[in-house]
Amino acid sequence: MKKLDQSYKPMKDVLPKDAVWLNDAVTEIDPKKNEVITAKGDAVKYEYMVIATGIELDFEKVRGRAHLHFMK
Repeated sequence: MKKLDQSYKPMKDVLPKDAVWLNDAVTEIDPKKNEVITAKGDAVKYEYMVIATGIELDFEKVRGRAHLHFMK
């Protein structure tokens, strides 16, 4: 079995070639515009969005969730 430090890979090695990694936090979601605003103030348009809530699910904290579809 590998140790934790042996399982690390840089983000650039695991992202698809045409993906852009924005290392920022989302501060606002506008599902009507299909747009998110980042902490740096950038507006990012999207066609589809996947929200990764982490290990503890708390969908109640996601503003605009009424417009989102969740998979189980």
